[in-house]
Amino acid sequence: MKANTLPFLLATDYMTQNNLDKFKEWFRPGVERDLVLAEHPNRYIRARVSAPPVMNLMPFGEHVTMQMQNSNGEITEQKTMTTIYRGDITLNFVMDEPYWTGILNYMPYPGRIASDNPAD
Repeated sequence: MKANTLPFLLATDYMTQNNLDKFKEWFRPGVERDLVLAEHPNRYIRARVSAPPVMNLMPFGEHVTMQMQNSNGEITEQKTMTTIYRGDITLNFVMDEPYWTGILNYMPYPGRIASDNPAD
């Protein structure tokens, strides 16, 4: 039986370095998880990323104002520079089994892929 593939093209307009690191960790090639699509929220299929994500991202510097509390309890604002990324990411999922499973009374495996917001 031939494995099914499902390509995803994701666009980001504001991904921090922390979000990018979490994204890379979550979508490691070969790790099988439950894939639940927004257009089919009542079912899932076991899927894995077939190769490292193809990332076409541009880094941008952005000034961020952070509120800090000093030892006296006073709150001060501190401006700092951070990097955000904009661009697109291509993921390719492979499903070895062709069958989707209903989610009624469903107990997920550790690590569930939700196509709505993968970077959080």
